[in-house]
Amino acid sequence: MPQKLPAARRKTLLYLFSGALIGALVFFAVHTGAALDVTNDGWILTGYVEKDVLQHYTGWLFYRESPLGFPLGVAANMGSTVSYSDSIPLAAILFRLFAAWLPETFQYFGLWTLLCYILQGISAALLLSLFSESFPAVLGGTVLFCTSPILLERSFRHTALASHFLILFALYLYFSNRRQGFRFRAGYLVLLGLATAIHPYFVPMVFAILFADLAEQAVRTRRFARPLGFLAAGFAVVLGVGYAIGMFSAGSADLATGYGHFCMNLNSLFDPVSTGGIVWSNVLKQRPQALGSADGFNYLGLGVLAAAPPCGIIFLMKKRWRGALETLRRHWALALVSLCLTLFAVSTTILYGNLVVVRLTLPAALETLCSTFRSSGRMFYPVYYLIFLFVFSMLAQCRPAKAHWLPAALVTAVAVVQLWDMAPALAAKSSFFAEHRQDFTYPLQSAVWEEAGSHYTRVCSLDVSLYQAVYPAYFAASHEMSTDDAFTARYDTAQRQTANKETLARLESGNYDPDTLYITSDYDTFLALACTAGDAAYAVEADRFWYLLIPKKQGVTISADATSALYPALPLYLADYSDDDWTHGVSNANPSVAIFREDETTPRWADAESITADGKEYTVLAAKSRGDGYCEVTLDTPDAGVLRDTVLAVQLRGEA
Repeated sequence: MPQKLPAARRKTLLYLFSGALIGALVFFAVHTGAALDVTNDGWILTGYVEKDVLQHYTGWLFYRESPLGFPLGVAANMGSTVSYSDSIPLAAILFRLFAAWLPETFQYFGLWTLLCYILQGISAALLLSLFSESFPAVLGGTVLFCTSPILLERSFRHTALASHFLILFALYLYFSNRRQGFRFRAGYLVLLGLATAIHPYFVPMVFAILFADLAEQAVRTRRFARPLGFLAAGFAVVLGVGYAIGMFSAGSADLATGYGHFCMNLNSLFDPVSTGGIVWSNVLKQRPQALGSADGFNYLGLGVLAAAPPCGIIFLMKKRWRGALETLRRHWALALVSLCLTLFAVSTTILYGNLVVVRLTLPAALETLCSTFRSSGRMFYPVYYLIFLFVFSMLAQCRPAKAHWLPAALVTAVAVVQLWDMAPALAAKSSFFAEHRQDFTYPLQSAVWEEAGSHYTRVCSLDVSLYQAVYPAYFAASHEMSTDDAFTARYDTAQRQTANKETLARLESGNYDPDTLYITSDYDTFLALACTAGDAAYAVEADRFWYLLIPKKQGVTISADATSALYPALPLYLADYSDDDWTHGVSNANPSVAIFREDETTPRWADAESITADGKEYTVLAAKSRGDGYCEVTLDTPDAGVLRDTVLAVQLRGEA
């Protein structure tokens, strides 16, 4: 007869199965199963919440068509790696091995997110089982962890960053070691390898927990050599995996928004504000945010916020002050790394709402190092889950002699309040995917783009980084073209600047590669090349935000359409000009004054009588040439902003 499994093993398997089931059920309840259709990329093309998910998908499209080599994650046809397009290198490399058998349209982001929820449930159930023997309480707590606002907020917006199971498994190893006696668990090394191959932001989070574990063990035993060796092994795993997936195959960028911009706001634990305008609370009002602190979304949810203060009181009453200090003493390293992660998340720009409380300055070298993880608000995630764990552990200890059911009831109540509070966000997410989003049309689908995509094999950016660069990159990837477009999170800025100067010099002399489509978002660059292109290339303004220089070659004719125009017959717009005195082409001091380009493609503003926008005519009261390529025009309207994003027509004096 087969031998019966030990009770402890059966209980562990029960937690594994229950956690996986809860995670899967939460995924289907919130996101439906629409994203699991691997041939449906319509919802990705909408730019779910924002367009970053399109960047991730575009990286996969390039990588799928790129020859396999080593390092594994390098995509030669986009001049970067899937690490820097945030395409989940682990998944991209796996599916690339089977690319020949995949359908023409294939996206794995739905499958990955389902896996994240399942592993979130498993890791949460295992972690919580260390703090409670009540199976119902563990189930309620697992629901709480699987519906954490930061997990739901990252899902599909930044798919790789939904891999919070890495943090929970690391915490499980830490607390298991404290209960069972320290063991140098290979699980930490596996987690570090996975974190590197999924998203590098998880690497310092896992390292922080590992460091706390090793430091406490070393101080307790006064033996430092083996913990240091294990820590070194962790670094070796990260470097080895990073090299294998091509993480070191792209240069670093001079980021316009470095450390301190995407920080954690001091009110983020109770402020339900995130990117995309999703309503995260039925009760709490959204407060103002400054800079990019909305990316540091760490809203705890009403259930946890309501439970945390009484749980703190319970902790102090049960432990007394000496007991509380003893708990901190036993977990001193975990407390220390939690403090460090929190300070790093808050950053040198300390914000409360939209108020800058303090702005600190770091040495340039340290500032550059910190900017490696410039979206610093994410570094609070381990501390965030420790708050969840603290609330659960305190509620699990509320066990009167005749009310063993109380912990499960309290944890379930917190989870219910949490879900009710987040109901608007849950409904919005579910309704989005329920529509299946198959009919989205991304911007670059005019006749000019289609003609270019059919006859050219490469897209060359003339800018260091293109405005809204992910759309031209997706255009190139979907037409199986190569590109050097800087749409990834990291790229070699110096190399691109040098290459762009060389390319511009060749184009100015009329030397165009006949198979390359040249693109820029800078009007002045476009105009200078358009004036000298002659018979060498078509100069086209396409969809307003992008300017194309398309080499002329036999059998290819480029024609203008409703959304594009050939030089010199370019459409006229209000200039998108902003500084201290102007906001998108309108004067801050006098909104009746608008600013326009002034060059050979625009009318003589001194002779302008009126401007027509959307069928309505505005009289020109005055026109003042600035001599820098712009003209200030005063109109008979209280707000010239009505001219924005509209093709304008100018009536000159004396014209019929």
